[in-house]
Amino acid sequence: MAPSTDEEREIAEKYPYAEALGALQWLVGASRPDVGYAVNRSCRYLADPGEKHWAAVVRILLYLRNTKDETLFFPRRPGGGLIIEAYTDADYATCPDTRRSQSGAVIKINGSTVYARSALQRIVTLSPMETEYVAAVECAQQVIHVRRIVEDDLGFTQNAPTRIYCDNDSAILLSQRPIQHHTRSKHIQVRFHWIREQTDNGILRLFPINTKDQQADILTKSPSKKIFSLIKQRLLGAAPWTHPSKHHAQQE
Repeated sequence: MAPSTDEEREIAEKYPYAEALGALQWLVGASRPDVGYAVNRSCRYLADPGEKHWAAVVRILLYLRNTKDETLFFPRRPGGGLIIEAYTDADYATCPDTRRSQSGAVIKINGSTVYARSALQRIVTLSPMETEYVAAVECAQQVIHVRRIVEDDLGFTQNAPTRIYCDNDSAILLSQRPIQHHTRSKHIQVRFHWIREQTDNGILRLFPINTKDQQADILTKSPSKKIFSLIKQRLLGAAPWTHPSKHHAQQE
C-alpha cells in the first residue's frame, strides 16, 4: 500500500502522518489505551506511508472524536493499600513481513489502568506458547517497575505476589515448572526464564483467565465490536472492579 508512483508519493507527502501518530502515541499513554493496537499498527508504515495508511489514521481520529467523553477513570476505592494486577496477551506471528508476534500488556492499580502497551515482540517465536511466554516476561518486567514505585516511592508494601493474568495454560506451567513441555521449550533463551525466579521468590505469579476476560486482548488484535466495547469499559475503568482474589476464585 506504499506509494508506487511519483504522483502518489507527492500526494502522500502532504499528509501529516508522522505528526498525527506522534500525538496519538502520547494520547495512548495518557488516557486512551483502547486505540493502542491501531496506533501501533499504523506506526509500522512511518517510513513510507500511502493514502490508505493515512485513511487508517483518520479513522482513528474520527473514533476518538466520537468517543471524546470516554477516558481513564480512577474512582476512590474503599479500604487502604494499593493492589497491583496485570494482564498479558499475545497474537502469534501477526506481522506478515517479519512473522514477529504482537504483545499486549495492561497493569492496573486498584482496578485503574496505569500502564498499557501494544507492540511487536523483538524476536521471532516458534509457537503460540512461546509467544505468550515472551509476552508474559515483558509484562512482568513492567510489573516489577510498578511494584518498586508503589513500595519505595509511595510506601505501600506488597505482601503478596502480584497477579499476572494469562490465558495460555502452557505458558503458565512453563513459568512455574521447568520440566514441563521440555521438547517444545528447550530452545527458549535463558533470559526469558527470569520470570521463574520472580515466581519462586514470591514477587509475582501467573494466573489463568478466560480469554473473554483478558483485558490485554484488544492490544494484540482487532476483536469483534461487542468484545472490543466490553473490554474497553474494563480497560478504562468504567466497569465495576473485582478484587484480584475474587477474580481468581471465579476462574476456578
